[in-house]
Amino acid sequence: MKRIEIVGASGAGKTTLFEKVLCARQKNDDFKTPAEARIQIIKSIYKGLLPLNRRSLIKYNILKKYHDKWALEILRKYNVKAILSSSNIYDGLIELFLSYLMKNRKLTPVRKLEKCQLYYRQILHDLILLEYFNVGFIIFSDAGILMHNQGIADEKAYRKILSQNPSFTHKINPTGIVYCKLSAETSFRRRKHRISSGVVRDIEIDLDDKELLASCKMSLESAEKKANVMKSLGVPVLEIDVAENTSKNTESILEFIRSFY
Repeated sequence: MKRIEIVGASGAGKTTLFEKVLCARQKNDDFKTPAEARIQIIKSIYKGLLPLNRRSLIKYNILKKYHDKWALEILRKYNVKAILSSSNIYDGLIELFLSYLMKNRKLTPVRKLEKCQLYYRQILHDLILLEYFNVGFIIFSDAGILMHNQGIADEKAYRKILSQNPSFTHKINPTGIVYCKLSAETSFRRRKHRISSGVVRDIEIDLDDKELLASCKMSLESAEKKANVMKSLGVPVLEIDVAENTSKNTESILEFIRSFY
């Protein structure tokens, strides 16, 4: 399964670019989001398991926001089979995530538990399940496996994981990376605006300007390290300056994704 992930600091505009790319897709484009892939699985292979009313709603794109929820309900019974079929391929990746999460003293135990839940869902729903059903199109994500695993910024630790399963490197590594770059000052302004607008992660609420700027620099450094790790491993990386024209960046990302067809 080919997958392309967007990597960038918090507030870099990853989601905005991601949504622009999805809107600019053409009929012959062969890439989907993880949610779209799950919906495609139940539409093409397991549509008989859907109640008739839901089948019609999915067919005609009605109540679209519920489609992935319905897909996950149906696919839940395959979770154990999918995990077993992965043959512990991703154990090292998960251990790396947990190791760096436990070292983070800024997060409360509850927040750490929340992040564990999030990463579990991503690994299972966005990677293992889709691998199990052998999807034939590219998976494109703005919140992928790399983005939420701080340990991947540690090249030595990440290479150690790959060395444990060298024959599965192509499954653990993404097919390509879109790296969103911006300056610390721009990141600070964007996150400051996000806080004042009320669209904010709870971890940012009580930060003063000095702490917020330090957080921006740390997030930027982590994203850059992840991109550099991928480059060193031969994974194609498209660098995007988010300060440039959004339409131009959208076209660049589309061309990048299409190069893997």
